Amino acid sequence: MALAPDDPRHGTLNGYNNLGCRCRPCQLANNAYQVDYMRRHPEQRERQSLRERRRRDPDGSKAARLDAEWRERQAKRNLEQMRREERAEARELVLRLHAEGWSYQKILDELKRLGHRHFTNVGSISRLVRGYP
Repeated sequence: MALAPDDPRHGTLNGYNNLGCRCRPCQLANNAYQVDYMRRHPEQRERQSLRERRRRDPDGSKAARLDAEWRERQAKRNLEQMRREERAEARELVLRLHAEGWSYQKILDELKRLGHRHFTNVGSISRLVRGYP
């Protein structure tokens, strides 16, 4: 149903959604609403993106592959972050133990006992304590 040309509801969201008018002003009103809605609800952007991928790829093979690739990238980022945090924790421990007067070998044994994978030899501990990264 199209609105009469002189109808004051042209260019409104009501004209587009409820009255079915598809004139340019009504389309622009709908577009403005959609942009504002997506700005206010960013979580919808991800859902819309997934729906769009499914629409373009009905059997889901590409969408599934893209989702798997995204999960893999996210897992790598999480692992890298965890390793950075573990390394920072180990560095703090090494420096604290050295300040308490522990020997390099004793520090290394303590790191192994705690299960830290960083600083696997006395030389790496020595370099850290002397200020080398």
